[in-house]
Amino acid sequence: MNLSAARSVGSSIIQMILSAVAMPMILFFGHSTKANGTGYFWATVVCSVAMIPFVVICGLKCKETVKESSTPSQASSVEKISIWTSLKALVKNSQLDVTVGSTFFGAASTMLRMMMLVYYVIYVVGSYTLVAPIMTTLTIAQLIGSALLPWGTKTFGKKGYMIGLNVIQILSLVGLFFFKDIVVVFILNAIIGFTNSSANITFGMMSDSIEYGDWKYGVRNIGLSVSMITVAVSIATAVTGSIGALLLQATGYVANQAQSVATQTGINAIVNLVPAAVTLISTILLLFYKLDQKTVDQIAIDLKKRSMDNSIH
Repeated sequence: MNLSAARSVGSSIIQMILSAVAMPMILFFGHSTKANGTGYFWATVVCSVAMIPFVVICGLKCKETVKESSTPSQASSVEKISIWTSLKALVKNSQLDVTVGSTFFGAASTMLRMMMLVYYVIYVVGSYTLVAPIMTTLTIAQLIGSALLPWGTKTFGKKGYMIGLNVIQILSLVGLFFFKDIVVVFILNAIIGFTNSSANITFGMMSDSIEYGDWKYGVRNIGLSVSMITVAVSIATAVTGSIGALLLQATGYVANQAQSVATQTGINAIVNLVPAAVTLISTILLLFYKLDQKTVDQIAIDLKKRSMDNSIH
């Protein structure tokens, strides 16, 4: 959780910077006081080009260190598990399945809201100029939430803290649907940004699920488990991108024009009520997660004892 929190804090810092400069960039490149396709395109190009050196530095500097067994006999004694056996154990690992499912719906909720939030601020709140402040507020709050993850998960447990944050987020989203006062919008968006940090708890849950799979089925699926989480987020991103566009079209939205009351209500529902419902599904799945700290500690003891017994034999 310490590593996950550190990664999330770094991510929040760059998101905060982007939130502050993205809309001014879009308006600048679009040569307009309103966002348009040209502005979005060139802002995306600039961000993509700026990202290249950081990706290169990461690739050059990050090295994986693999510790080989000390003797050839020890290396040859390590049982190699087939991909088919690993996949079967992966499917049977109920705690990993819960984690992946919760991650998918949690990511879908966050992605959908972030994709549509600009439309909400512009057409429901009624101000282009508030896009950057609201986005910045979200990311600052998420940074604070990320920094508190180690404390929260240690105090309430991973499952308990994540459920608590999700419930607070659902209530805040529902509140935003009904209240449009600027002060309330900022406060509730700050709370939602804070609760968005819960996504990083899934990495800790995934680690515990890997231990559980090793303990219960004798197969330690590290690479495949990480891949499952990544795939879940990727699919959620792809699905919400398509669904978001369809939902926006269904509201009767017409670009760069004043929207009808019905369209404004539809956008409001897409940005707040739909993510609340999806987050609720993610929360319900968490109820089936049973790896509390006591269980994880016992699993660690059992795995250590098994390793010692195997080394003796």
